[in-house]
Amino acid sequence: MLVRYFMTTSVQSLDESMSCAEAWQIFRRDKLRRAPVMGGAEVIGLITDRDLIRILPRTVGDADGLASINALDKTLGECVNPNLISVEPNDHLETAARKLLENKIGALPVIYEGRLKGIITESDLFRVFVKLKHNSEATRLTLHWPSTNGPSHVPARIAIVSGVYLHEFFSHPSPSGGTLIALRAIGDNLDEFISRLIDVGYVLIDRADPDMLTLKE
Repeated sequence: MLVRYFMTTSVQSLDESMSCAEAWQIFRRDKLRRAPVMGGAEVIGLITDRDLIRILPRTVGDADGLASINALDKTLGECVNPNLISVEPNDHLETAARKLLENKIGALPVIYEGRLKGIITESDLFRVFVKLKHNSEATRLTLHWPSTNGPSHVPARIAIVSGVYLHEFFSHPSPSGGTLIALRAIGDNLDEFISRLIDVGYVLIDRADPDMLTLKE
């Protein structure tokens, strides 16, 4: 899945010559959390509400000192991180998620051939995750495979034998050893599918049928 299909294309940007105090007023007026900072047609950085709160004096009393006065006059160009972290529209969502996680940030400008095309945020990725997880016809199963060397492809093979379609399959190491598996399955033979899994050593931890998932999600 590509960034271009999930990014926000209508983005309010601010000029690098704008003071941080002016930017804060715009953030408050338009209820912004972040905005790309432009140097002409080029994106030079991203400023967030947290950045501005950290830079600007918090109270009228704080504004009396020389340092605070200078903070009020600082421009966005002086305050943004010069090491711009961004993605392109044709990058995969995994690339965007990895950059957000590794750099501990909440958003990335989307840039193509030097031009701002949009912005992708952690909230956008959360929405994609929820959308992928939702299927009104699928039953969600959580299983534990005790063996550390067990074949993770077994559920797929058993699903074929049972006449069940796997809508989703995800596995990761269990803190207690072995492997935890979460999958979503569709078919009329789910009970047979589950019985076969248990017979080969899987432990069923949780089952949530479509009506239960609708209520939870």
